[in-house]
This record gives sequence, C-alpha cells and structure tokens, in this order.
Amino acid sequence: MSPQDMLTQDLVNLLTPLTFRDDSSKSFDPASWYNTPGVSVAVAQTKTTKSSSSNSNSSAPSVSAFDTCHTATWGVKELNPLTNPVDTDTLFQACSVSKAFQSLAVLHYVSEGVITSLDDPIKLYLSETVYLALIDTAAARGASYELSTQLTDNITITQLLAHVAGTTGSGYWGYPISPEQPVVTSTQVLLGGFCNKANSPPVYINGLPGVQYAYSGGGSTILQAMLENIETRRAQSSNDAEDKALPYAALMKAKVLDPLGMTRSLYCDAAPLADTERNYARGYPNGHVALATGEYNVHPEQGAAGLWTTPADLVKGMTGFAHTLLGTKDAITLADGKPWIRRQVAQEILRKREELAHGASAYYCGFNIAFFDIDTVGGGGGGGGDDDDDDDQGNIGMMEKDKGLVRISHAGGNWGYRCWAAAVFPYSSSDKEASKSNADDEIIITAHAIVTNSDCGGEIIAPTMHAVSQQFDAPLDSGKLGAGLPFTEFPPAVALDPRPKLLLDDAVAAAAGESAKKLSWDAYEGPWQMKGRSAGSRLVVVTGPEGKLAVRTSYLGDVEVPLYAVAQRGTGGREDGKGTIAGFTRLRVGPLDVVLEFGWRVGTGQEEEKRETEVLLTMYTGGARIECIKV
Repeated sequence: MSPQDMLTQDLVNLLTPLTFRDDSSKSFDPASWYNTPGVSVAVAQTKTTKSSSSNSNSSAPSVSAFDTCHTATWGVKELNPLTNPVDTDTLFQACSVSKAFQSLAVLHYVSEGVITSLDDPIKLYLSETVYLALIDTAAARGASYELSTQLTDNITITQLLAHVAGTTGSGYWGYPISPEQPVVTSTQVLLGGFCNKANSPPVYINGLPGVQYAYSGGGSTILQAMLENIETRRAQSSNDAEDKALPYAALMKAKVLDPLGMTRSLYCDAAPLADTERNYARGYPNGHVALATGEYNVHPEQGAAGLWTTPADLVKGMTGFAHTLLGTKDAITLADGKPWIRRQVAQEILRKREELAHGASAYYCGFNIAFFDIDTVGGGGGGGGDDDDDDDQGNIGMMEKDKGLVRISHAGGNWGYRCWAAAVFPYSSSDKEASKSNADDEIIITAHAIVTNSDCGGEIIAPTMHAVSQQFDAPLDSGKLGAGLPFTEFPPAVALDPRPKLLLDDAVAAAAGESAKKLSWDAYEGPWQMKGRSAGSRLVVVTGPEGKLAVRTSYLGDVEVPLYAVAQRGTGGREDGKGTIAGFTRLRVGPLDVVLEFGWRVGTGQEEEKRETEVLLTMYTGGARIECIKV
C-alpha cells in the first residue's frame, strides 16, 4: 500500500463514527458526518541537516525539499452536482492563513533592506492617503486629532504582525462576485463604511499600541497597504519608464509564492478566479446550503484573507520557511543566489518578547507560535487558533519528548471555508544550546495542512490534525483539549481505537519498580468525586471481562457508557512537584463531549520498594478541566 493510501485509510478509520465502522454499506461521508462537503489534507516530514555555510544552496530558484508529501481528499467541490470530487489540486480559500504568508513578504523586505527594522513605525512605509485615513477615522470616532496622530504614529510593523497594535477589525465577510465590485482597494477597506461601499467597519487605532493582544484583520490590511506602497515607491524611483508597480497579487507571487515553489497558489486582486480556473471548491456556510451570494466571496482584504491554495502548497510553503529559518542545506535562495530571507531575519518570528506575548500563546510575526520548552512541557499554553488565550487547560502536545521543538501555525475561517496549517521543528533560542549541534545532525521538519469548504469545517479539522499528530509523532494540533481532541461542538461519535490500552512508559515504569508492574485498569475501578462540583457529582469506572471498560455517572443513573481510546501520543517522565507523571491514556466517554484522562504518578521515594504509584483521573468537557478524587 502506498503512503498516500495508508494516510487516507488511517484517517478514514479514525474519522468514521463508531456506529458505522462495522457497516460495510456506509461509505465515508464528510458532508453528513461533519457538515463539510469537501476536505483536503497534506502532511510532509522532511529529514535534513544544517547548512555548512550561511547560504550553501545557490541553485535558482530553490524550493521546499521534503521526502514525501502525503495527501488525502474526500467529498466534493460542490453539492450540486455531487459528481465533482475534490482532488489534490482543488483550490480552497486559505482564509486567515493568508496573514502568515503576507508576513513572509514583510520579512523578505526586511532581509533586502527595503524595510529597515520590524520595529519601525508603520507610518514610514504608508502612503499619505492611508496614513491620513487612519488618523481621520480615529478622530471621527471621537478622539482628538492630536491623540489620533499620536496613536497612529506609535504603532510598529511588529505590533501589527503580532496583533497588539490596538487596531480594530477582527475579520471580514468578503463580497459577492460582481462585475461592479464595490470595494477593490485596501484604502477602501480601511475606510470601511465611511466610503459608503464597504460591508465592514472602518479600521483605526482604538487601543494602546503594544499593551494588549486583540486579533485584527484590520491590522493585516494596514500591512497590505504598506506592501502596496513599498512597491509603488520602488516603481516611482525606477529609471525605467516601463517599470510599473506590481499589484498585490503579482507582488505576493514574486516575493513569496514563487520562491517557495507554491505553483498552485494565488491571490486575485479583489477579483474572482479566472474563467479558465474550474478546479476550486465552492463555499458552504453550514455544509449543506450554498452561499446566498454565489459560489464564494471575493476578498479585497487580500493580506488578511485573500489566498487561494491547496494543502500540498501550504505544506510546501511552511516547510520551505522552516528550512530558511533553521538555515538548513535546503534554505530558500533566489535566482541571483541571495537568500530569500536571511536566517537572522526569519528567526525574528521566534524571538520571545514580553511586549508581544500577552498570554501563553502569541503571534510574534504573523504566525501563532508555541514553544515546547522545559517551562511549558505538560503545562498550559502554547495552543493555536485565532482566539486561544486561556492558560489553564493543559496541552495534548506538550510531552517530555517534545522539549526543544517549536510549532508555527495559523488557523483560518472565511465565509464558507475553514482551514489549518502548521509546522513543527527543533529550535533553540540559546546560542549555547545551538552551538552543541553539528552540521551533520539530523533535523526533522513536519508540516501539516487541512482545508475545507464549510463554516463547520472545524468539526473534521480538529480530529484530523490530532490524528496526524499521533501518526507522525509531532505536536501539529492546536494543543488545547477543547480544540485538539477528535470532536468540536457538534461531533459524531469518533475515536481512534475502540480497544483502549493503558499506556505505560517503559523507562519510567522500570524505575518505579514493583508498584508499576501491578498497575492495570482495575486500579481505577470504583467511584471518583468531581473536584469543585457538588458532593453528589461522581463518576464510577467499571471494568469487566474481555477488556470491558465503561463509566457510570451520577447524572445518568445506572446507564453505562463505554470508553474509547482517542488519538494521543503518550508521555513519560514529567515532574509535577509530587512525583513523576509517568504516563496517561485519554478515553472518550461514548459519543459525548467528555474525555477522561487516566494517569499515574510515581512517588519520589529514593528506595524502589518505598515508591508509591498513584492513579490519577481528570475529566475534560466543554473546555473545562475537572480533577477527580478517588473515593
């Protein structure tokens, strides 16, 4: 069986609801089970080494190198007719993932010296029209011109990339396909309703720059206007009268998509796809009803939401940037042999800065960043997604073996589309640690992308990215138990394996001695009190012959609900102050939005015979983490 077929089969096994797994008459049906007509997935794992010099790859142009790109597709591009299946070249809207790739254009200009510093005030690179529009809009909303000017003058490029500039405009609806497109420029988008054409509010600064994170598509549109003006200035300074400024779509193609080899990706300059392009997915708000405005919406907010692409191209782009950031032998170079983005500049997205990280998760320079280091392994934070700002839920991905890794990612949602892209690779911000590695040391880069044509696409994105994390042994999922497990708000009954196994870390179990050898499901049997809930709120774990494992709750009387193993990667050796968390297995409670984490802790006694093994039980439901106490 080919790697492609194996990935598809593994994912189908996971994503098929339990009640249908033994029914051969049921074919995989993402539209019914996940309210998503079409799905496309890509995963690539690259093994490489460091470059022997700062720019060893002088071929022109260089593109991302990886061993194999695994792909899987299901469903259709449109529901009427149903005979038009999604394939690996089918275009989907990349939604807010567009922001991450726009940030690469910014980094390229910094590398080229066109932008002096990421910490430069944005006003240095804006046209006078856009600069004055931002001031006038803030003043029209009630601020004095003096305050409006000070706010606008003080926001920096980095703050906009990190969503801490205090700008308004979280997201955009886009516009119906029309021969008379009402809004076509970034300036019109920024003016919003003030230009009497836009369907979005005006963008302005209404917060203190650098003080608080607030996700802002409006900030991304300001960056789009900056890039457009940089190109306009370049053309104006040219001695060639025929040298015209590139429109945004052509600029992004030249500066980002072409160097990364993303040949099946494009921006459209606030216009629909070309008439000759027929291999694209139509958008569906609820997975079953088409957009009232047409096949899809057009986005003049190109930097925030305008990219069309495939998951294979997203994986190629994420992998190529990772090579560049790490300075591997496959780092991207241009036709003249110069680096596409200098390594020192690319590494800016991983520079930890307190003024940009308000919470455990941060968008440093256009990407959501999760560091898997000694301070965060096994703890909260580092999650992904556009609204991930809770610290207390714990992370699936943060295992002991993940120490030293970093994940760059971005989630996205346009009207009728949902998507996710991520890459994981080793990284050390410490010069001391970095110096210990040799040029021949193997570096593994794992990248994953999934795109859907439904607002409900998150229902299949969550379990897919979590399964891929397990299959490729890399923390590619969003991390949060409320977001990364195989379900979202309205899931079918999904589980990786209906035969749960208790995970025991071999090394830690050996160190624990006799107490660990006695550990089995029977140790969890009996009643558990939910901490922080009423005295009658209890779980009862039930075991029995032939591997029976179920749970009763005080809320369901004597009804026994079977437990199923969900995708998870295990752990080993994590210290929590009371001992060593030596392993855990997460099981789903039937078809419910409830997961039980069965863990065990080895005490800190010096002598083997005195080390006690303690069983632990934690419930995750509705985004909450509830510790359970053995009764």
